[in-house]
Amino acid sequence: MNRKQTRHSADERRADHPVTREVEALRLRIQALEKSEVERRRVEEALRQSQESTHRLAKENEIIAKIGRIIGSSLNIEEVYEQFAREAHRLIPFDRIAVNLIHPDPDTITVTYISGMEIDGLHVGDVIPLKSSILEKILHSRRGVLIQPQSEQGLEKRYPFIKIVFRAGLRSILSVALIFRDQVIGALHLRSKKTKAYTESDLRLAERIADQIAGAVANAQLFLQCKYAEGTLKKRSQELKIKSHNLKEVNTTLKVLLRQREEDIVEVEKRVLTNLQELVWPYLERLNNARLNPLQNNYLNILANNLQNIVSPFLNKLKSRHRNLTSREIQIVNLIQQGKTTKEVAAALNLSSRGVEFHRHNIRAKMGLKNRKANLSSFLSSLP
Repeated sequence: MNRKQTRHSADERRADHPVTREVEALRLRIQALEKSEVERRRVEEALRQSQESTHRLAKENEIIAKIGRIIGSSLNIEEVYEQFAREAHRLIPFDRIAVNLIHPDPDTITVTYISGMEIDGLHVGDVIPLKSSILEKILHSRRGVLIQPQSEQGLEKRYPFIKIVFRAGLRSILSVALIFRDQVIGALHLRSKKTKAYTESDLRLAERIADQIAGAVANAQLFLQCKYAEGTLKKRSQELKIKSHNLKEVNTTLKVLLRQREEDIVEVEKRVLTNLQELVWPYLERLNNARLNPLQNNYLNILANNLQNIVSPFLNKLKSRHRNLTSREIQIVNLIQQGKTTKEVAAALNLSSRGVEFHRHNIRAKMGLKNRKANLSSFLSSLP
């Protein structure tokens, strides 16, 4: 037997030795235990991670639900924005949070709310262009945006408006859409000074927050618009009341002035008529009864007609009320109104008494005095 065969035979005898077998069995058991421990630790780690994930999810759901209660607790959302911001910070840390809404003018954005770090040129109430903004990208894609630039280079072409944010020292930019009734109404913006502060998980979480507040934000905007419209309507109503009051005062003043003017006109008319009756007509009657040549008689008629025009206000009123009176009837009415008798009227107009009576009968009929006992002279004197 050679040396090699002798050594192999010795190894077989040792392998068959009881101690050797026990050592091998022990070694296998140790390997199995080590493998079992690794598996146990893996299971424990997976369980721990699952528990942490469950706990984190429960906490997130609790905070998001609380955000929903806060944001929906008042139609005046400005009263609850700060509480909302504190709860949102528990979920996603930030150095600045903002809510921007698309302005009624679709080409602009209104900065509605800001909390945290201030940036020059971006304050509450500012109206900024929609073009080249993050919200414009969100409006088209309806998806959130996560920007974490290392430098300002590259922002000029993609997001030129973000340069203001970057220069202010904010390095992580997260923006998600506010969608109400399937329409993008604005965006929720989270900003951090830390580089790469946000992950895709944070983006999804921010979208959940945005979904929770979008309806309340839209209703709050509608509330503010209604409140503004109500204020405007109230203001205009007050202005109209003042104008109406002033107009009433003006109308009252005008009525007083018009009444006074009418009274003055009536007084002047009466004075003129009285003067004519007392100072002019008697002499005209004397001239009319005198023997005048045709030329003098013509002059007298012209003078009488001109004087008749002076008392025309009464005649104009008479014509406007009784348009069916003839010229002769108007002449007779004028003389009767002056107190002339039938005989005097006949003499003044070169008519017979029967002719004047005929005209008086027609005048009474046209004035609605037919079959009435009213005196024509008294009736004419009572006319204003």
